[in-house]
Amino acid sequence: MGKFKGRLGGDMIGWDIDFTLEGNFLRGRFGGAILGKDLNLTWQRNRLEGRYGGAVDGKDIQAELSENKLTGRIGGAMMGNDLDLSLEYNNISGRVGGAGLGFDVNFSFDPGTRTLSGRLGGVTVGKDLEATLDDIPLPVAAVAVCAAYYEMLLTQGVRVQAGAVGHSPG
Repeated sequence: MGKFKGRLGGDMIGWDIDFTLEGNFLRGRFGGAILGKDLNLTWQRNRLEGRYGGAVDGKDIQAELSENKLTGRIGGAMMGNDLDLSLEYNNISGRVGGAGLGFDVNFSFDPGTRTLSGRLGGVTVGKDLEATLDDIPLPVAAVAVCAAYYEMLLTQGVRVQAGAVGHSPG
Protein backbone atom coordinates (compact mmCIF):
# COMPACT_ATOMS: atom_id res chain seq x y z
CA MET A 1 0.00 0.00 0.00
CA GLY A 2 1.37 3.41 -1.01
CA LYS A 3 0.78 6.84 0.54
CA PHE A 4 0.87 10.34 -0.94
CA LYS A 5 0.37 13.04 1.66
CA GLY A 6 1.24 16.72 1.84
CA ARG A 7 0.18 20.28 1.15
CA LEU A 8 -0.54 22.22 -2.02
CA GLY A 9 -0.16 25.91 -1.21
CA GLY A 10 0.57 27.58 2.09
CA ASP A 11 -0.94 27.26 5.54
CA MET A 12 -3.62 29.90 4.98
CA ILE A 13 -4.63 29.38 1.34
CA GLY A 14 -3.58 25.84 0.67
CA TRP A 15 -5.10 22.38 0.52
CA ASP A 16 -4.11 19.14 2.15
CA ILE A 17 -3.64 16.15 -0.14
CA ASP A 18 -4.03 12.64 1.21
CA PHE A 19 -4.11 9.64 -1.14
CA THR A 20 -3.63 5.89 -0.71
CA LEU A 21 -2.69 3.42 -3.44
CA GLU A 22 -4.11 -0.09 -2.99
CA GLY A 23 -3.19 -2.34 -5.89
CA ASN A 24 -4.06 -0.33 -9.02
CA PHE A 25 -6.47 2.05 -7.25
CA LEU A 26 -5.55 5.51 -5.94
CA ARG A 27 -8.15 6.87 -3.55
CA GLY A 28 -8.19 9.85 -1.29
CA ARG A 29 -9.10 13.48 -0.84
CA PHE A 30 -7.70 16.91 -1.56
CA GLY A 31 -8.89 20.06 0.14
CA GLY A 32 -10.77 20.13 3.41
CA ALA A 33 -13.90 18.51 4.74
CA ILE A 34 -16.20 21.14 3.20
CA LEU A 35 -14.50 22.40 0.02
CA GLY A 36 -12.47 19.29 -0.69
CA LYS A 37 -13.10 16.55 -3.23
CA ASP A 38 -12.69 12.80 -3.25
CA LEU A 39 -10.45 11.37 -5.96
CA ASN A 40 -10.55 7.84 -7.39
CA LEU A 41 -8.10 6.73 -10.09
CA THR A 42 -7.24 3.39 -11.67
CA TRP A 43 -3.70 2.80 -13.02
CA GLN A 44 -3.28 -0.06 -15.53
CA ARG A 45 -0.92 -0.66 -18.43
CA ASN A 46 0.38 2.94 -18.49
CA ARG A 47 -3.19 4.27 -18.54
CA LEU A 48 -4.81 6.29 -15.78
CA GLU A 49 -8.59 6.79 -15.57
CA GLY A 50 -10.93 8.04 -12.92
CA ARG A 51 -12.82 10.95 -11.46
CA TYR A 52 -12.74 13.49 -8.68
CA GLY A 53 -15.73 15.12 -7.04
CA GLY A 54 -19.32 13.97 -7.12
CA ALA A 55 -21.74 12.90 -9.82
CA VAL A 56 -22.83 16.48 -10.55
CA ASP A 57 -19.78 18.62 -9.82
CA GLY A 58 -17.02 16.10 -10.57
CA LYS A 59 -14.49 15.91 -13.37
CA ASP A 60 -13.31 12.91 -15.36
CA ILE A 61 -9.59 12.22 -15.61
CA GLN A 62 -7.84 10.31 -18.38
CA ALA A 63 -4.10 10.10 -19.01
CA GLU A 64 -1.63 7.85 -20.77
CA LEU A 65 2.10 7.39 -20.31
CA SER A 66 4.08 6.81 -23.50
CA GLU A 67 7.87 6.79 -23.20
CA ASN A 68 8.56 9.93 -21.14
CA LYS A 69 5.34 11.82 -21.98
CA LEU A 70 2.19 11.89 -19.90
CA THR A 71 -0.78 13.16 -21.90
CA GLY A 72 -4.49 13.26 -21.23
CA ARG A 73 -7.35 15.41 -20.02
CA ILE A 74 -8.82 16.67 -16.77
CA GLY A 75 -12.52 17.41 -17.23
CA GLY A 76 -14.76 16.94 -20.23
CA ALA A 77 -14.54 18.02 -23.85
CA MET A 78 -16.16 21.41 -23.21
CA MET A 79 -15.09 22.23 -19.65
CA GLY A 80 -11.69 20.65 -19.26
CA ASN A 81 -8.02 21.07 -19.97
CA ASP A 82 -5.44 18.94 -21.75
CA LEU A 83 -2.58 17.51 -19.75
CA ASP A 84 0.88 17.46 -21.38
CA LEU A 85 3.74 16.57 -19.04
CA SER A 86 7.31 15.36 -19.55
CA LEU A 87 8.98 12.98 -17.11
CA GLU A 88 12.76 13.06 -16.99
CA TYR A 89 14.41 11.02 -14.25
CA ASN A 90 12.69 12.33 -11.12
CA ASN A 91 11.44 15.61 -12.62
CA ILE A 92 8.04 16.43 -14.04
CA SER A 93 7.35 19.53 -16.09
CA GLY A 94 4.81 20.69 -18.62
CA ARG A 95 1.41 22.29 -18.84
CA VAL A 96 -2.23 21.67 -18.11
CA GLY A 97 -4.31 23.68 -20.58
CA GLY A 98 -3.21 25.69 -23.55
CA ALA A 99 -0.52 28.34 -23.98
CA GLY A 100 -2.57 31.12 -22.41
CA LEU A 101 -5.40 29.18 -20.79
CA GLY A 102 -3.81 26.85 -18.30
CA PHE A 103 -1.02 26.44 -15.79
CA ASP A 104 2.59 25.30 -15.70
CA VAL A 105 3.70 22.21 -13.79
CA ASN A 106 7.22 21.87 -12.44
CA PHE A 107 8.18 19.57 -9.62
CA SER A 108 10.70 16.90 -8.68
CA PHE A 109 10.96 13.82 -6.53
CA ASP A 110 13.85 13.18 -4.13
CA PRO A 111 14.11 9.39 -3.68
CA GLY A 112 16.30 9.77 -0.58
CA THR A 113 13.73 11.73 1.43
CA ARG A 114 10.69 10.46 -0.56
CA THR A 115 9.71 14.13 -1.04
CA LEU A 116 7.78 15.50 -3.99
CA SER A 117 8.17 19.27 -4.23
CA GLY A 118 7.81 22.07 -6.73
CA ARG A 119 5.27 24.51 -8.10
CA LEU A 120 2.07 24.51 -10.10
CA GLY A 121 1.13 27.77 -11.82
CA GLY A 122 3.34 30.76 -12.36
CA VAL A 123 5.37 33.07 -10.17
CA THR A 124 2.46 35.22 -8.96
CA VAL A 125 -0.55 32.95 -9.45
CA GLY A 126 0.70 29.57 -8.33
CA LYS A 127 1.07 27.20 -5.42
CA ASP A 128 4.02 25.32 -3.99
CA LEU A 129 3.81 21.58 -3.44
CA GLU A 130 5.42 19.73 -0.53
CA ALA A 131 4.47 16.08 -0.08
CA THR A 132 5.81 12.68 0.83
CA LEU A 133 5.41 9.90 -1.69
CA ASP A 134 5.76 6.23 -0.70
CA ASP A 135 5.30 3.45 -3.26
CA ILE A 136 3.14 5.45 -5.67
CA PRO A 137 4.24 5.79 -9.31
CA LEU A 138 5.34 9.34 -10.14
CA PRO A 139 2.93 9.68 -13.11
CA VAL A 140 -0.02 8.78 -10.86
CA ALA A 141 1.04 11.36 -8.27
CA ALA A 142 1.53 13.99 -11.00
CA VAL A 143 -1.99 13.58 -12.37
CA ALA A 144 -3.53 13.58 -8.88
CA VAL A 145 -1.82 16.82 -7.85
CA CYS A 146 -2.66 18.48 -11.21
CA ALA A 147 -6.32 17.59 -10.65
CA ALA A 148 -6.16 19.07 -7.14
CA TYR A 149 -4.63 22.34 -8.39
CA TYR A 150 -7.12 22.55 -11.26
CA GLU A 151 -10.01 22.23 -8.80
CA MET A 152 -8.36 24.71 -6.44
CA LEU A 153 -8.35 27.30 -9.23
CA LEU A 154 -12.01 26.63 -10.03
CA THR A 155 -13.06 26.73 -6.36
CA GLN A 156 -11.16 29.94 -5.66
CA GLY A 157 -12.87 31.65 -8.57
CA VAL A 158 -9.98 31.72 -11.04
CA ARG A 159 -11.30 31.12 -14.55
CA VAL A 160 -9.04 28.46 -15.97
CA GLN A 161 -10.75 28.51 -19.37
CA ALA A 162 -10.98 32.25 -19.88
CA GLY A 163 -7.64 33.69 -18.94
CA ALA A 164 -3.98 33.11 -18.43
CA VAL A 165 -3.46 31.29 -15.16
CA GLY A 166 0.08 30.80 -14.05
CA HIS A 167 2.16 31.00 -17.20
CA SER A 168 5.76 31.51 -16.27
CA PRO A 169 7.64 34.16 -18.21
CA GLY A 170 10.32 33.12 -20.66
